[in-house]
Amino acid sequence: MLPFRITTADSLLGEGFAELLAQEFTGEGGPRSVEMSTTLSAWRRAGGGLRNPLAQDSARAVARRLGAGILCEGNIVGLGGRLSVTASLINSATGASVGAFARVAGPVDSVESLLRQVAAALLGTGANERMLKTARLSANPSALRSYLEGLTLWRQGQWPQAAAAFEASVNEDSSFGSALYQRWLFSQATDGSGGWGPRTRAHAALLTPRERAVFEGSAGVGQPRTRRQVYEERRRAAEQLGDSPEAWYFVGDYIYHNGQPIVGPDSAIPLARQFFSLAVDLDSQPVFLFHLMEIATTTRDTVLARRLLPAYERIQGEERWSRSWVIAAMLNDAALLDRLRRAGPPKGATSLSAYAILLGVDSPIPTPLLDEALVRLTRVTPLSVVVEFPSAASSRWIVNMARGRPASAEAALRQENNPPFTFGFVPALGLSGDATDSLVLRQVPNALRDTAPEQRRQCMIARLKLDRGETVSLDTASLRTTGRCRNILRAWAEFNANRLTDSALALVESTVAGSTLSNFYGFENRLLSRIYEARGDAASALRALRMHPRDSFGPWIGPTLREEGRLFLANRDTTRAIQSYQHFLELRVDAQPPYVAERDSIKALVAKLTQRIVP
Repeated sequence: MLPFRITTADSLLGEGFAELLAQEFTGEGGPRSVEMSTTLSAWRRAGGGLRNPLAQDSARAVARRLGAGILCEGNIVGLGGRLSVTASLINSATGASVGAFARVAGPVDSVESLLRQVAAALLGTGANERMLKTARLSANPSALRSYLEGLTLWRQGQWPQAAAAFEASVNEDSSFGSALYQRWLFSQATDGSGGWGPRTRAHAALLTPRERAVFEGSAGVGQPRTRRQVYEERRRAAEQLGDSPEAWYFVGDYIYHNGQPIVGPDSAIPLARQFFSLAVDLDSQPVFLFHLMEIATTTRDTVLARRLLPAYERIQGEERWSRSWVIAAMLNDAALLDRLRRAGPPKGATSLSAYAILLGVDSPIPTPLLDEALVRLTRVTPLSVVVEFPSAASSRWIVNMARGRPASAEAALRQENNPPFTFGFVPALGLSGDATDSLVLRQVPNALRDTAPEQRRQCMIARLKLDRGETVSLDTASLRTTGRCRNILRAWAEFNANRLTDSALALVESTVAGSTLSNFYGFENRLLSRIYEARGDAASALRALRMHPRDSFGPWIGPTLREEGRLFLANRDTTRAIQSYQHFLELRVDAQPPYVAERDSIKALVAKLTQRIVP
């Protein structure tokens, strides 16, 4: 289903009409359309554009490359408040016509009616009956218009604007399944807020078959699922659909963040990369790119970074500047960095741009380059905050804390009205021997007005006391925190008192295995590791330490790498220990006190270990 040629002032109709029409080719009693985003990506690569339709030979070649035996082409002509739509099906191999020719006309606000008429003409009278039963399209012209606007903005990488358009569509027609699905898709790609999962599930019968397969594979059908079940159901949906970039992206996203307990810490990233690559090969729009770019930076893969750069340079969304900056800094591309400096961040930048810079934290990018980008973003007025992504000033705090630069972090914090505890991905980290926690509490000494951030702060205070061997009251009246934190702290207190039972250890184990970015406090895995090490089980201690949700930034990266190196040595794996220590040192190149001495001692240790294994 290629975009229709248009002769009308409404530029949205070319791609939009084709996208809505493609939803009716479900494979039920007729052909099934290729995923529209995959088609659009291939169409653009072949030279197709809004005012530049492909010749039929080229269009047929696109269809054949996508494995489609039939090509649908059409035209939309607008004149005097009316639309005239023609469409036909063509054999992609021979060019011969297939089936009937569609020609319909109606007022400009009757797109839904025109769609039904075209689909019925192309698919036969049985199609009209099926469409009336499912009623997936909205009869509200405003809802359809906002939906089409949202699709265009979404593919351009203008996420907040797209989300607003989809919400406007839902507000116009609360039972418009496709608009609900797209708004849910945005929430899944960001922070999952807004309750769009239950709202979409309530109208699941009005989703297209593709949308429903992706939604239920990702969100389930309302029944509890284990992590492995979630992974397997997402993968099954992607394999059944085959050409759905959203489905492949959701498989990769799940294994990327949560794959350590499922496939092991050494397999999660390579497997996630495989799934993300499948999504990007089908459609290189920004939503499918960003985790693959994270993998390029965290694995120091310059070849992959160079391959992704052109895709970012083509997008129109605000992240183009920030993500291009990260890639240019990683590649040490001075010419591109100078162009980005001259251009500056987009005037309408939001906190999504600051978040994009954070993806360079766990990389060889020098701290001054990350800090420079964030300083440039702080000068953009206004830099509005989207969902729970941190502001530019909070992001500077995160960068400097993760790189062991507390003085610079405090300087950034003084520019921020809301402390970084308001950002859900930044819990405090560290156990004994790590100064991060005390520094954070010094920077945020007073109670916070928001409940969730204050619960994290209270958890950190109690944990510091336990780490010092002090007694802590863990009842709800004395400690205002979450049940998760309270359970882990209770296990810690029992461990300190040598009273930790096997059932309590099993609870800690299951809690660590169930960690997600939204509930992780940053110390659960290291407490479990400490318990196993105290029992003389170095292998389980190492496994526990590495069993944390995947993230490319955060204050816990350095301390975790430091402990990982030590435990690899305890397991007699000197090569892996050196790798972890070198990774740690890369993040501490320009450390500030009190981290300088720690960095230098580990640098000396690595030199000794290297001498030991080099002949």
